Amino acid sequence: MKHSLLMSLLLPTVIFSVTPCHAAKVKAYVNRFSVSVAENREELKGSLQTLLMSRLNSDEIQAVDKQADADIIIDGSYIVFGGVFSLDGLIKSSSGQFIDRIFIQGDSQAELIPAVSDMARALRRSLGKWDPSLALKVEEKPATVSEKLSPAKARKEPAAVAKPAALGVSPVAARQQPAEKPWESHRLPESLNGIAIGRVNGDRGVELFTSSERYLRYYLKGKMLQFVTAATVAPEEKIVGVDTADLDRDGVVEIYLSVIRGGVPASQVYQVENNQLKRIAADIPYLLRGIANPGKELKMYAQKVTATGSLQGDLFELVKMGENFTAENPQKLPLFANLYNFVRFKGAKGEQNVVVGHPDGYLLVYAPDGKQLWKSRDKFGGSEELSCAPGSGSSSTCNLARYQRFIVTAAGDIVAPRNMGMKGGGNGTSVRSSIMLLSWDGHSMKEKWRSAQSQSYLADYSLEERAGELLTIEVEPVADSSGERGSRVVARKLK
Repeated sequence: MKHSLLMSLLLPTVIFSVTPCHAAKVKAYVNRFSVSVAENREELKGSLQTLLMSRLNSDEIQAVDKQADADIIIDGSYIVFGGVFSLDGLIKSSSGQFIDRIFIQGDSQAELIPAVSDMARALRRSLGKWDPSLALKVEEKPATVSEKLSPAKARKEPAAVAKPAALGVSPVAARQQPAEKPWESHRLPESLNGIAIGRVNGDRGVELFTSSERYLRYYLKGKMLQFVTAATVAPEEKIVGVDTADLDRDGVVEIYLSVIRGGVPASQVYQVENNQLKRIAADIPYLLRGIANPGKELKMYAQKVTATGSLQGDLFELVKMGENFTAENPQKLPLFANLYNFVRFKGAKGEQNVVVGHPDGYLLVYAPDGKQLWKSRDKFGGSEELSCAPGSGSSSTCNLARYQRFIVTAAGDIVAPRNMGMKGGGNGTSVRSSIMLLSWDGHSMKEKWRSAQSQSYLADYSLEERAGELLTIEVEPVADSSGERGSRVVARKLK
């Protein structure tokens, strides 16, 4: 960023935003930022520090010039990956106690100044959690004069009206952001990788099953999320997903756990019995996924892992007969499709087309004869890459197509997840996630609805269609002081 441009953006911001806060409860000191770019590095270190200090000032927080006078210390960093940047902040007390870690991401340099304002608001929310007496005073506030006059925002808002849909095929629907606030659970342990819905038990709530690498957990979701019980797999095993179905139609839901042992599938099946998770089958040599074909009951599908560690070959239907499970009815899949990245839907003439997530993140639509009908212009990202390299233990990895669940609603629309940005494993993430509702018009996918964007990693989701509710697993973007990234269940109304 050129010196003159940076100062022209900063000066009016500082003039309009800095106000005395002698009555502030918390005194905050912002260290000079660490900056990853080479151009104007030293200038940016001090400029970002000054800008964040001005934006932090409020009735509750006073930005101070000396670290010795501060109650809290904020360390900021500015990191650029290609055209995408991330502003990261670490908050700690003056004694060194960890408080929180936040990040704000932007797509271009024009968004840098507004992103600092967003960073200040996120920091105020974190301080509200740290000091409950501040919680009612650190809600979102109207934009300051400088925010209203910010050149970046002034250019950005009109552009959003004319911007084409993320799919590159139609304008974004007017109701892109849901009006009501989504329901959120309390923080759950670990980075979860799967969620599945069981029975609806009246006043007790909806049965939810979540999975992490070692644990299957059973919850009841009502006004709050109530933990019931858990089951664990062996140390040499790794869970990669969870689904539910009632394959024998006896009214008892089975929980299907996709498990890898030594790089090969060894999946398991559970049932709830007396509020406990009872294992009824093990060592199923397939990975499993529940998929509902258009107008039909949900079925459980299975696919083997090849000797090279990839999901290829025929797709099978898992059939339950008494206590036994067999893989029957082999089916061919179109190019790039595997167990974890496709779903069928009805076309205008009743034909069963197929949506497939391309390994590079694009969406593809195929006709029943395998002919490609459409490809998205934009990438949808994906979720996890499955760990399944043969013979190398549960921590091994291989390059499978993205683990990207698609769901077809009763109305024939396609629910598609979107994870964009960079996933940083245990060291944190820079990611934006959302869920979209798409409709096929015979030629291309049209966007009907999109959830509000989240800065958490979208690991998996499920649809409770009777309530019109999407239940997602969202993983915290960074680890806490213990090195653990927790997760939350978030419920949104599907518009």
